[in-house]
Formats: sequence, C-alpha cells, structure tokens
Amino acid sequence: MGLIAVITVAFALLAAPAFAANVGFEELKIDGGTDAPLTAGVWYPTDAVETKQRLGDVTQNVAPLAAVAGRNLPLVVISHGGGGSYDDQAVNSVAVGLSGRDGGIA
Repeated sequence: MGLIAVITVAFALLAAPAFAANVGFEELKIDGGTDAPLTAGVWYPTDAVETKQRLGDVTQNVAPLAAVAGRNLPLVVISHGGGGSYDDQAVNSVAVGLSGRDGGIA
C-alpha cells in the first residue's frame, strides 16, 4: 500500500467508533454478465456470536450472515486491484479493523 493509503487507513481506524464487540461477514456475488461474477467480501459490526470461518486463504473469527449492529454506519470500500481477492491478509486486516475490532486473523 502507498503511504497515503496507509495514513488514510490508520486515521479511519482511529476515528471509527466501536459499535459492536464482534464482526459479521457476508460474501456477495455480483453478476458479471458474460464475464465471471465479481465476488466481494463485506465485514461489518455485529452483536452475533463469532465462529472460526475459512475465508479463502485465511481463517477469521466472524459471524456469517449476522445482523448488522448500529445505524448510519460509514462505508469503506477497499479495492485489492485486478487479480487479487478479498481473502488477502492485508485487505482482511483493514476490513476487520474498520468493522469495529482490531485484529481478527487467526
């Protein structure tokens, strides 16, 4: 990540209030028409119980398909670039941190 991206993420992590103790997760598939579908990972604050889940190449403590905790929450979109995946450890670390809790990768 470039220096500006790292600074932006660090600021967002420090500024984001913790709405819930746990992290929810949902995988979305977006129709790509004649191309392969776009797969996206969504992390968000939740009060649901977490369990260890395999997300591609990493394991995380998340609550799959859990209810979102909080209202009027900010949205942060992270792009890993072409040829990557949301299961990249750097993307996961940022996403879990922004969803309301530090860490998260087991």
